[in-house]
Amino acid sequence: VNTNGGNIALTSNTFKLASTSRIDSNADNASNTTSLGTSGSIKLNNSLGSRGVDISANSGVTAALTLDSSSSDGSGGSITTDMNATNTAGSYLTDLSFIGSGVTSDNDGAVSLTGASFAINGDFVAKGKVALSGGESTSSATNIPNVSIDTNQSITDRGDITFSGYSLSGSSSRDYVLNTSTTTGKGGNINL
Repeated sequence: VNTNGGNIALTSNTFKLASTSRIDSNADNASNTTSLGTSGSIKLNNSLGSRGVDISANSGVTAALTLDSSSSDGSGGSITTDMNATNTAGSYLTDLSFIGSGVTSDNDGAVSLTGASFAINGDFVAKGKVALSGGESTSSATNIPNVSIDTNQSITDRGDITFSGYSLSGSSSRDYVLNTSTTTGKGGNINL
């Protein structure tokens, strides 16, 4: 899903990816090589409102997801999602990225992540003015106390967790678990 500065809003209870996907609110062309000008906002939320949306890849599919509202010469757009990354459709995502970067970090867009769990088989990246407030799960209308990012859903090497850009904030009412460990391969890095 691409726009050249337009806003994007997707609403559903579940998203099942059949291949690697990109949601980009500042795609100047099909290859998105420049990201010039004003970026639109991206909203990806559950239609029920009180629960997080469930995102996974179809069984046997290798799929990554990128939400990109960046601008290489202006301000990044906002990204708002109550996403929870799972394997409900059969497979975990291989990478998950939220990119709200602007031309400088002062121009970064707000990246608001209110999901409670991000379980993937690869790298987790969030760039911009990131608020990891968490709490919304896919199975309950009640907020849960923990936020978990786990990049070790396979038996091989683990992915990295990277936060960069203007800021990273959380909620004092949440416990945060960032897990890149492994018992059989190389553990991933955590970059804050």
